[in-house]
Amino acid sequence: MFETENGYMLVGITNGNFPDYESVIPNYNSYIKIKKEALLKAVKRTSIINEITRIITTH
Repeated sequence: MFETENGYMLVGITNGNFPDYESVIPNYNSYIKIKKEALLKAVKRTSIINEITRIITTH
């Protein structure tokens, strides 16, 4: 769980069949660059969708 003064994000394991991670993730060090604002906006959108889903499923 990630928590801030504005809310929290709960992360869990999803059951299912998934590809072998070793064939999907490169075996060398790699880095990405992302603008801080772009990441924050994406997380905010995810939070909004999560809130809407919570409201729908609890009513």
